[in-house]
Amino acid sequence: MSTLTNQQKLASALDNHILVTANAGSGKTRVLAGRFVDALINENVKVNDLAAITFTDKAASELYAKIRTELTSLYAATEDIALKNRINNLIKDLINSNISTIHSFCSGILKEYAVEAGIDPGFTLVDKRAAENLLNDSIDKVINDSLADPELNPVIKRVIRLFKGTDNFKRAQAEMIRNRKRMMTWLNNFNENPDSDTIYKFSLEKIEEFISILIPTLDFQISKLEELNNYILEQSGSPIAEKGRLYLDNYHSATGFLEKFTHLSNFIHSINSKSSKGILLRSQQYLTSKISKSLSADVESEYREINENLTGLFFSINEFDLNFENNLLVRSSEYSQLLCETYKLVADEFNKAKQRINCIDFEDMLILTAGLLTKETIRKNVTGKFKYIMIDEYQDTNDLQFAIFLPILGDLAAGNLYVVGDKKQSIYGFRDADLNVFNKTAKKIADNSGNSVILEHTFRLSKELTAFVNTIFPSIFSTYNPIFDGSEEQFVEKRLLTSAVDYEDTTFFDINKKYQKSEISFLINRETGTTKNKSDGEVIEVKSPLSPDEKEAKLLVSHLHNHFRDICEINNEGEEKLTVAILTRKRDDFVFLEKALSDANIPYELMGGKRFYQHQVVQDISLIFRFITDPEDDFTLYSLLRSPFFSLSDEDLITISQLPGTTVFSRLGVIANDQANRFSTTYKLLIHLKSISLESKPYAIIDFMLSKTPYLAVIQNRPNGRQYLANIRKILSQAIEFEESTFNSVFDYNEYLSGLISIEEDETQAPLALDEKSVKIMTIHQSKGLEFTTVYIFAAGDPAFSTATQNENTLSVNKELGLIFKVPETEDIFYKSKESLHFRLAEYWRKQVSIEEAKRVLYVAITRAANNLIICGTVTDDKPRKKSFLEMLFQSLNLDLIPESDLTFQISNMKIAKNENGKVVENVAEDFDLNVNFISEFDPEETYFDARPASNFQKDFHIRPESISKLYSDEIITASKFITFLECPFKYYLNYISGVANISNFAKLIPTDQPTSTDEEYLVEDTSLAVAEGDDSTSKRSSFGAVTGSIIHDYLAKMDSTLFSEKLLKELVEDYFLNNLDIGVDKNQILKIVTHKLEKYLSSKQAKEIENFTTSHNEFEIFLRYGSFYLMGVIDKIIILEDRIIIIDYKTGKNLEDVMERYSAQLDFYAFLTSRIYSNINSFELRLISIDNYDESIVRIVSRNSVSQTEDKLNTFVDTLRSTISNSGFFRNTGHCHKCKFSINNNRCFVP
Repeated sequence: MSTLTNQQKLASALDNHILVTANAGSGKTRVLAGRFVDALINENVKVNDLAAITFTDKAASELYAKIRTELTSLYAATEDIALKNRINNLIKDLINSNISTIHSFCSGILKEYAVEAGIDPGFTLVDKRAAENLLNDSIDKVINDSLADPELNPVIKRVIRLFKGTDNFKRAQAEMIRNRKRMMTWLNNFNENPDSDTIYKFSLEKIEEFISILIPTLDFQISKLEELNNYILEQSGSPIAEKGRLYLDNYHSATGFLEKFTHLSNFIHSINSKSSKGILLRSQQYLTSKISKSLSADVESEYREINENLTGLFFSINEFDLNFENNLLVRSSEYSQLLCETYKLVADEFNKAKQRINCIDFEDMLILTAGLLTKETIRKNVTGKFKYIMIDEYQDTNDLQFAIFLPILGDLAAGNLYVVGDKKQSIYGFRDADLNVFNKTAKKIADNSGNSVILEHTFRLSKELTAFVNTIFPSIFSTYNPIFDGSEEQFVEKRLLTSAVDYEDTTFFDINKKYQKSEISFLINRETGTTKNKSDGEVIEVKSPLSPDEKEAKLLVSHLHNHFRDICEINNEGEEKLTVAILTRKRDDFVFLEKALSDANIPYELMGGKRFYQHQVVQDISLIFRFITDPEDDFTLYSLLRSPFFSLSDEDLITISQLPGTTVFSRLGVIANDQANRFSTTYKLLIHLKSISLESKPYAIIDFMLSKTPYLAVIQNRPNGRQYLANIRKILSQAIEFEESTFNSVFDYNEYLSGLISIEEDETQAPLALDEKSVKIMTIHQSKGLEFTTVYIFAAGDPAFSTATQNENTLSVNKELGLIFKVPETEDIFYKSKESLHFRLAEYWRKQVSIEEAKRVLYVAITRAANNLIICGTVTDDKPRKKSFLEMLFQSLNLDLIPESDLTFQISNMKIAKNENGKVVENVAEDFDLNVNFISEFDPEETYFDARPASNFQKDFHIRPESISKLYSDEIITASKFITFLECPFKYYLNYISGVANISNFAKLIPTDQPTSTDEEYLVEDTSLAVAEGDDSTSKRSSFGAVTGSIIHDYLAKMDSTLFSEKLLKELVEDYFLNNLDIGVDKNQILKIVTHKLEKYLSSKQAKEIENFTTSHNEFEIFLRYGSFYLMGVIDKIIILEDRIIIIDYKTGKNLEDVMERYSAQLDFYAFLTSRIYSNINSFELRLISIDNYDESIVRIVSRNSVSQTEDKLNTFVDTLRSTISNSGFFRNTGHCHKCKFSINNNRCFVP
């Protein structure tokens, strides 16, 4: 794909605004990256003049990597020295580029204009759980305050009664806050806080408007049902038909809008009945079998389709009186007013709660940024800031994001807008993605003489799959029926409201893949409810022991068995890496697939599955702590013995249970003492476990059990072994984090973990890197943006979207229709709430929108496949379920039932393209047959699968829990890590990756000479630096100097003048000793020495000079993105002047010259970070100040140009981390051994 197609060339143009529609596999990211690079090279713009916005961190990282790779390739290809230097500078500057998610982009704007946004510049982003806790607390406070307020008391009581309880009301308020973007859109229809009359009038207008659009042929459809009703009345004199005629007469004569629809609802109610099969025309006393037979099949089908359409909106369980709909809308409006009042109170309290801890949430980022850009002065400042804004995945944008991008470009009068997306892949409606924004942007660009381009070529799909999607999706996406859709203009308007999309034909681009096979098959699990067997001439009904889902999963695995074996054989040859994935709409389906794959021994990986705390690994780990905290719990110990830690058999457990003793543990001791056997080994290990648990941390206990038992070997051999190992790493990492909590005993951890297992079901399992060695299982939504050689779509026969109606006592927010909830007819909480027309309309519209999104979900699923597509589903009596993927596919293939044989389609006039001698050539393919297979039975050749060649497979059982937190945090490069790497890369490996530095009493294991004073000063300063950077590993050292240095640094960070504060120091000393109970030094002695040092320093000339600066900041934290890493520095003191920046670092050692060699690199690191933030400053004064020799300091002046030397060292560091996967990649600097804690007798490294 080295040569651009004509469409890609048009999409790459820089001279105008462009909206790009990109078909699946069309290379859109490559085009976007190329356009970004083209602007840098040919338009003479700076990196900061461009912004590229994506919607996930992963996508942003991938885009950054593509842009960097392209720049690197250009650098290598050109011989022009000036251009080489320019590209080299661009590559260096790329670290500061605005290639980010929308939230990161907004964060940058908010930090720049924090005061104008009404927030603190140092705001932090609150995580989801913390935000939920703040929100719940805010709602509780509003309830309590309102109950105590005479004016608000009746309001809060009434809305609580509406939801029949406080808990339901709290959930409703939380729903409004979480969806405050929708609330803002709806409330913007009103000038101020809306009263009930205003809401009533607005709702009435919306109901009328939406019904006219969603059911444009309502009068015609009613006339057809009236025709049927009259026919039934003539044929049978049915009393139901007679009653129906009266309702229709009243409908025609009514003048009021709601009155008309009350009569229509009563008519629909009277002629239909609700059953397990749905809402259908009554078969008794109405559309009887006799009358049905008198109608032609087509006529009856039309009547039933019309009835089904109208029941979706107008059917109700009860008959209504004349004023019913009006009364419900009045009451709904009254409650909506009250809910808006409580919403405002909760929103205000929630904002105050976030302000108290100086944080915002993800939603705030967009809302505050959009609000900022409504201010004229801000809009003028940011307009033109970016010469080019490029936005990927634009189909996932919403109104709020539209309101951010347009002002920045001066409503397209300034700068250049480039958006790329595919409306057919818009599947995030639940995240407020709005296709109308795509349409609005297209119109905006067209109005400003911009261009729209369609990337029609696919470089992913095979020729057969391209033909298949071109065959099925035109009719799936758009089938016009004048009976329901009215005129073409009405059809277009309806499609806009329901977010329907059109299909653009895909052109196959032949990239000459080596793997050419392409299979399209339907795997159909046929269900009839029962299976009938004959026995002695008698028919016996036998129900299947397996559920339909289980049978379908087994059918899928039967096909997959042979297919994946063939794939693995190709992969083992090494020429290609082919991949297989199973996609499904719901995570609930994972359990059936896992069971079937495990039974067949097919290796698989669950991608992004939830219920982490319910995973077997976590359950097994939990057993360890349950046993430790209660050894006499027989059930727990039996479970632990049965687990992979010990793998005792059922027979073993029975043997133990029959021995004398009061508990399982005591019985195990009997048999263990009796003879040397596996029971003895088990018992001794449990005794050892109990003994170490008294003093060990949770992660150390887990590590002990993993290292002393065959647990890792057992689980890694399971089909989903990599996921098990990844989850172990995650639970170990969390155990390390738990150690930092206030209550961190083994008993606390047991309670903590048990609580999570019981209630936390949304935590995702540990992520896995994609590879070709196993089958991937994921939801269709997770698969977006990915591609696989073979895709299986599971459960295609299930409903493709939720058809359930919103529950009673719940609330949802609709940005067009407002607050949606069922309404009580009276204040009596024991009466069931009713569905108003307003409520039913919202549900009807939601389902119409859901149908359209389900079609797009199917498109995404099918277009993940490059070569092979296998669609699996269950049907009953050979018919697919309504509203299922199978139904959509069958209808597009003109099928009513499963065909008796495979289908063959003649494909004619299909466009294809290929690259010939550097040119893209397009032709029309010769006619060919497209085969679609239908399989309902499949027997694998073998019953057991082994995809891994024994000669190449190596097990890795080594998990070092102490190093896990380091591996996770290696994404953050701190000053201490930078210093360590410069001294010796191998020392960095030992200290931060291997985990040996955290081995208990490690220092005692290495023979060493007497440490020098310099060693002690390094220890002191490393400890202070690590504490500032949040690295807990070094802070555990209990050196007297380390404690003193940490407290002095803490005091200097918190002091507000040079006057010594004994009170502040005592508070800091008390806090330090409270948080470090086992440091083993005398508190009073520490207090005395620190007091002496600080009094001397604070009275010095140097201290008074520094404190006279008014533009200084203590503990100044800088956090910058650096490629796929982050740089972090915490500067003791920074003074920002007009012509220079002074960076100060305090040292508590007595001889600055001795430590300057080491810590000058720390100051250089800070200068580099600072230079990235303050681009207008070219001079940096670096001061190393001694607290002991209080008038002594070392000062260096560095220029911006000399800072680049630090960047070169950083790049070497980063490249080493990226490319090295073992200790062999870390260079050993033997010249540093005499100063290194890892050396034997200060001479040579302890690692041979």
